[in-house]
Amino acid sequence: MGSRKMNLARTRWQDWSLGWKGAAVVALPLALLLGAIYSNYTLQRDISRADSDVQRTLTVRANIQALHTLIAEGASGVRGFLLTGREEFLSPYWNAEQRIPPTLETLQQTIQDPDQAARLARASELLATKRASLDKLRREGAQLEPEALQT
Repeated sequence: MGSRKMNLARTRWQDWSLGWKGAAVVALPLALLLGAIYSNYTLQRDISRADSDVQRTLTVRANIQALHTLIAEGASGVRGFLLTGREEFLSPYWNAEQRIPPTLETLQQTIQDPDQAARLARASELLATKRASLDKLRREGAQLEPEALQT
């Protein structure tokens, strides 16, 4: 019975006109080509999206590192000022105070993930607390006793 179906299919193919046979022979590779082109297009789109995510992640990382560096430099400047009483030691502090807000804003604009945005909101609160404590230390630190200053 299987050979009878095979003969029937072969007979039907033989009954087709040359134009239909040519169209069938061209249609299959053309369909495969179109499938490959579509697959390539979606793959390129996914790669582009992934590349964009990587670039955004690198930007976020760079901004986080910049904020960390600015806070460390500002704190170092305040400590230098308190140890020496010389105003020029405050230049890293003033630089940090000017650069932190735009860096933080860039970071907030770059983050798209809600979980990361929530973490950034918490980090922003901690950053504001640290900045306020540095400012208070800068203003009032000279009057503090050495033990209180260390605290």
